[in-house]
Amino acid sequence: MNIDIFTRTASDSTTKIGGSIEATIGGNESYQSGALSLIIKDEKEVSIINTKFEQCYADLGSGIYAQISFGGKLQIDGQCSFVCCKSLSDIGASLYITISGENSELIMKDDLKFEGYKDQNGNKQTQFGQGRGAYIELSDDGISQINKVIFNECLGINGGGIQIDCQSSKKHTFTGTQFINCEAIETGGAIFAQINQGELELIGVSFDSCSSINGGGIYSTISGGGQLTIKESCSFSSCKSVKGNGGGIYVDIDFQTKSFFKVVNATFISCLSTQSTNANSRTGYGSGIFLKVNNWDKSNNGIDLSGCNYTICEADQGDQGLFIVMNELRELCRLGTQKGQYVRSVGYTDNKSVKTLLMGFVGLPSTFESNSFSNNDLLDRISALEPHWRDLGNNRYISSVSNGINNIACGLKDYPCKTITYILMIDTTIYSGQQIPIANTANMILLQNDLIETLIGVSESTKLGNKIAIQSEYGGQELNSPNNIYQISSTGQINTLFIIRETQSKLGLYDMKLDNLSTAATSPLILLTGNSNEEENDAQVEIERCQFEQSGNTPLSALTHSLISIQGGTISIKDTNISNYLFSSITRVIDIDTTTSSKECKFTMSGTTISKINQQGSAGAGGSAILTMISTGSLIQIKESSKFDQCISSSGNGGAIQAVISGGELELNGISFESCNSINGGGIYSTISGRGKLNISKSCIFRFCSSSENGGAIYASLSSISDEGGISITKTDTDTASTFTSCTVPIETGLGGAIYLDLASGTENKYDLTGASYLSGNKAQYGDSLFINAQGDLRVAVPKEQQNKIGAGKENYEKDNLNNLIGYDNTGIAQSIEIPLYYMYTRAASNVFHVWNADFSSNQGNDNVGCGHLKWPCLTLTYALQQCTYQHPNPNPNEEMVRIFGIISQFVMKDEFTIPSDDIKILIQNSLNPSNNQTTDTISNIIITNAGKFSENGGIVEFKYLNFIIQKDGSASGFIIQSTSTTSSTSITLTNCQVHNYEQDSISRGIISFNQGSILINQISMEQFTKIEGSLIKQEGGTLSIIGGQITSVSIDVGNMIEMNAGLTTLKSFTATEITLNSGSLISDISAGSLNIEQCTFNDINRKDSGNGSVISATLSSTSGSISILGASDTSFTNCKVPITTNEYSHLGGAIYLDIQSGGQTKYDLSKVSFSDCDSRKGKNLFIN
Repeated sequence: MNIDIFTRTASDSTTKIGGSIEATIGGNESYQSGALSLIIKDEKEVSIINTKFEQCYADLGSGIYAQISFGGKLQIDGQCSFVCCKSLSDIGASLYITISGENSELIMKDDLKFEGYKDQNGNKQTQFGQGRGAYIELSDDGISQINKVIFNECLGINGGGIQIDCQSSKKHTFTGTQFINCEAIETGGAIFAQINQGELELIGVSFDSCSSINGGGIYSTISGGGQLTIKESCSFSSCKSVKGNGGGIYVDIDFQTKSFFKVVNATFISCLSTQSTNANSRTGYGSGIFLKVNNWDKSNNGIDLSGCNYTICEADQGDQGLFIVMNELRELCRLGTQKGQYVRSVGYTDNKSVKTLLMGFVGLPSTFESNSFSNNDLLDRISALEPHWRDLGNNRYISSVSNGINNIACGLKDYPCKTITYILMIDTTIYSGQQIPIANTANMILLQNDLIETLIGVSESTKLGNKIAIQSEYGGQELNSPNNIYQISSTGQINTLFIIRETQSKLGLYDMKLDNLSTAATSPLILLTGNSNEEENDAQVEIERCQFEQSGNTPLSALTHSLISIQGGTISIKDTNISNYLFSSITRVIDIDTTTSSKECKFTMSGTTISKINQQGSAGAGGSAILTMISTGSLIQIKESSKFDQCISSSGNGGAIQAVISGGELELNGISFESCNSINGGGIYSTISGRGKLNISKSCIFRFCSSSENGGAIYASLSSISDEGGISITKTDTDTASTFTSCTVPIETGLGGAIYLDLASGTENKYDLTGASYLSGNKAQYGDSLFINAQGDLRVAVPKEQQNKIGAGKENYEKDNLNNLIGYDNTGIAQSIEIPLYYMYTRAASNVFHVWNADFSSNQGNDNVGCGHLKWPCLTLTYALQQCTYQHPNPNPNEEMVRIFGIISQFVMKDEFTIPSDDIKILIQNSLNPSNNQTTDTISNIIITNAGKFSENGGIVEFKYLNFIIQKDGSASGFIIQSTSTTSSTSITLTNCQVHNYEQDSISRGIISFNQGSILINQISMEQFTKIEGSLIKQEGGTLSIIGGQITSVSIDVGNMIEMNAGLTTLKSFTATEITLNSGSLISDISAGSLNIEQCTFNDINRKDSGNGSVISATLSSTSGSISILGASDTSFTNCKVPITTNEYSHLGGAIYLDIQSGGQTKYDLSKVSFSDCDSRKGKNLFIN
């Protein structure tokens, strides 16, 4: 059937059935239509040519209503047109056609036109109508071909130009068709296509200025294996979605059964998608294409948009071409031989094209559309597509001020994230096949200053991974200057910014600036919690080439939080500068707490400067730079030219560092402290116990450090040290010493200008300062460079000949600058005496231990563990003996050992000194020559008070070059040297000694008394004194030898020079002159002992009492001793006298009186005597009875 040159017009009345022509072709049924109603079947064909349908009315097909089935065919050519036709049903159209059955077909071609609806006055009517151009329903393999058809200003509810409901498995084509100014009230401004089977193919179709809410050009749902293909230069120009999505195309595709949407070649020019004012609606997306995808499977990808070209398209939500909503968006983007192949637009170039051309939402469409999904959550999942197909690798770029944006695909340098906080918590499962391996580090790279971070947490729960590095772009190597490294500022933050915890977590901060939290914050800027004992599983922090500086203008406000808090874990700070901070008394740069085994820490700082740190407050803990609590297993290392400069704790201990070391180790290697200050320990304050160690090595430098109390540079307190614990300053053969220059404490009160050591008892040997070198300018009241407070024994702390242990300088320097090294000893009687350590580590010259007690009002000597030196003498001989015995405890039995004591004149002996009763000789002598420490023959005065004396009981003692000046008080029966020994081992020697009285007073005590042993008096001089009573020498046994010497101008009231009661007495070359004896002879009545005299001289000996013999009076018998005066020359007696009286039994023998009794005739020999001018009553020289 052919219909040719047919025009149908109608008024506003409605024709419902058989309007103009109603025909059944191939059957006998009819249907309703406006102008033409056709039923075409049974392979019959209908062609409509040169027919115009104008202002037709009907419920469904106002122009044509046709049913095509069973192989029927309808062809409408280009000479036909549908103008201003009106249908009343929502699915009505100018052309309403259903096509079903195999080979059933609709063909529209050759410039067939559908014009929009106008009323009789030519005004568009927009209030109702559906599929205003055409409605086509296809099923059961029905086919449609629409070739070179024009839809102009068509209007409908869904599908302003045409609505297609495709249930057919065949291909349906649009070729060369135009849609101009078509509009849908709801969806599909030009085409509304429901494709459940088959394929809808658009070839060279153009869409111009079409609009709707969703899909300004096309709105299509695709499912059940349906396909939509757009190719061969299709175009969408100035199409728009108004308060909806998809300015050019809106496609909703479901891949539960394999479906396809393919754009082979299409342009989108000036397409637009605007946003609804309804805040709950997801609108304003997809300026060119809006694609919504469900149930996609990459193994059967049915999406290819590679033929799209987007030009000057805009969407209120930001895209400039394409917007895809699908859960597997990233996987789609990464498909293809070239990643992004199926979503890239024509000419799209990575890193160059505008990234907002192609955008999408990662997530289910139901999620995208859900009102319960917040706008923030929505924005997180919306991103450009390019980042999805590009390989991020391990790097994520951050730009918080300029072009950074936080979304699920951010992180490329040209598509950076806005914050690190955000990117760390991105769900990495969206990075299909590209998650950062657990062993790798995710690098956060700052492209500019970052001012908006809130929390950067690195732990097992960090979604991006628990190994994070943050750095300025290029790692700081290509920036113009160090000042251009980028900053993460946190001054508005009240809570910790960086938190690193749990095993295997690691944060690196590189080439960046940091400042501080809010001044009101109490939490640290950086918090590390871990346990270095877990080795590879430990939490770690690395800070390299960074700058820390407090934010704000001078004067700064005191911070109530520390910068870095370490509660176990591993941290490295390298080549970093931390400066200009003001802290309260309990906060600082770095807090390290490793007090439990679960908080073991390995801390390393190298090449780092901490400067201009001020810690203020009324009760400070100290350590303005570092406070560390170090327990067993922890190691704190600061090394490689690190520097602490102007670190000050005005109210605490430790200007730079305070360390409580109870078991771990603090190592300081090759670092410097300059101008640091505190109360104690201007640079370092440490308390060390257990196995704790403080090691300083590799040429550390301390300059201009000071404290207001003790330890200008270092204060170390040691207690309960075990094993290898303690403090050491060491150097190797390749290192120079650690130096201390101009370190000071108050010169009125301070101790230890450079170093103060407080050594508890038992820790005296737990330090080593061999690597210390004290240079110029160190000052203190005591110990310009070093003060050691030995609460136990300073002798253990500073052993002899171990001056290197305390870092002592050259011999002459230390000897001339005794205040350089000082110590306290707290043993015995000498607590808190400032002892020059020079005298601790040097031995007494020639092993002579000097004593000095010069007068009765002040004590030049002092009993302390360093005493005994000529210029640092002891106060008492008893203490000097202790010193000598301590230093020489075990004499070699094969060698004679002598303990020597030097008496510095005037020595006042105020108490008793007991000679040890062993085989070691005691030598008490004059002092050495102070200029050369050599022996001299200069006599030293030793003033013997009434309580002073030497007691001996079996020992060996020699007195040499001494002048015994005896005070008058004391018992007449007492002696200044008294031996009570009854053994022959006693040995007492006096060599070149003198005896005088004190200030012309008479004396009461004698010189020496002994019972047994050997007494040798060599070259003694006794002059010008009066002995009140008692003898000068009393012999009860043993041997007495007086060789040389003299006694001159001495008066003895009662007693003798020698009182012999037993033993052997020998006088040789001895001279007695001007001796007055008021009661007794010079040598007492001899009845038991033996007397030998050789070559002696006795002049002017006068006995005043009624006795006999002024020099010798003896009784000899068979049981008595003997008298021999022999020798190479005579012993002379000159002017020796006894009084001349009338008593016939007395005053006999002017010089010698002998009473020879039975058996005594042979007990004397006076072969070598000579007499001159002697006198008595009888026997002027000699009287023998």
